[in-house]
Amino acid sequence: MTPRHHERYETLVHFKRAAALAGLLLVSTMLSLLLAEGLARVLSPFPDAHDKLWMLGSPTFQTDDGGAVRYLPNQTVRSVMLQDGEIVYDVRFDTNDLGFLDHEDYSSDGERPADARRMVFVGDSYTAGFHGGTPWVPALRDEARRADPDLAIYNLGVSGSGFEQFSRLVHSASAQLDFSEIVILAISDDFWRGSWTPLATDDALRFCGADKPRPVCLASVPPVARIFDPALHQTQLPALAARLRDGEQKRPPRLRDRVTDTSRLAALLHQQYRRLKLRLLTSKSLVNLADLRKSFPDKTIRFIHLPSMRELARGDYDLCLRDDIAEMGIEYFPAMTACDWPERMFIPEDGHPNAVGYAAISRCVANYLGLVPQI
Repeated sequence: MTPRHHERYETLVHFKRAAALAGLLLVSTMLSLLLAEGLARVLSPFPDAHDKLWMLGSPTFQTDDGGAVRYLPNQTVRSVMLQDGEIVYDVRFDTNDLGFLDHEDYSSDGERPADARRMVFVGDSYTAGFHGGTPWVPALRDEARRADPDLAIYNLGVSGSGFEQFSRLVHSASAQLDFSEIVILAISDDFWRGSWTPLATDDALRFCGADKPRPVCLASVPPVARIFDPALHQTQLPALAARLRDGEQKRPPRLRDRVTDTSRLAALLHQQYRRLKLRLLTSKSLVNLADLRKSFPDKTIRFIHLPSMRELARGDYDLCLRDDIAEMGIEYFPAMTACDWPERMFIPEDGHPNAVGYAAISRCVANYLGLVPQI
């Protein structure tokens, strides 16, 4: 064998060895991924997929002059949740003259003694509290007034709100309402919500992020709720839901969605990535809360940390907030451990409290704030 042939032979041998090693590495990697995928599916199987639909009998939301999202004023809104064509809840709630959930108008609220308690309750859908059939904040105030007729409680709860919107709501309401205390009722998820503005078309409602102009929002953001005729009978709703589902424009799924829908391992890895992003949103929400404290230095501010369905089942909050909030000069109340909670207090398909759950929240809040005799 000539030196040249020998050199070619050695090159071929090295190439075959490299190819064999590359093939072995590829096979072992594929087997490792398959094993990891199998373990992911065993330890954390795909959650059951359900067809959920939220329907509202009107556009429901508006943005006020201060940039805060409220409900449309002087409305009776019908709210329906369906899952797999079955009605989860079907309720109606009234909004008052300022666009908040209450049967009392706030702008005509009379003068009160200087030492009267005047509180705003600000929060998300747990504070709006309509899912059980009757908003709990106005009901609590009406009950508490039997012992304290001069008491004022204003319900600033708005579905889907986060801390930037809480701050905007309080600032906006301060121009219309005289209050001495701010009571924030929040779940951990609220810390992970960005601000949004409502965008309603004839048949759909979207929550548009601050960075999305109307045309972009219409093209890229799916509806959060569908708008329907509130006069429809319950028996007509499943068929309507099916027509809405069948009539939706089917967009091809993004590559990321196709991957996470078929690979449980990829879905879990993406979930961890989202948690890193949520930490940034948590920090931003704490800044919003600190800014609210600075904006109202003369007001008592209390933070009631309500448990979500997931947290109550686990027995622990997703976020440890006591120290961060106390350092701001805000009184922190861990409702999960400080109050008693009944079984089956949530709507399983939806995650919101039911009538029993809202009654428990009302008792917890009333006892903490000393609004009524201990119950």
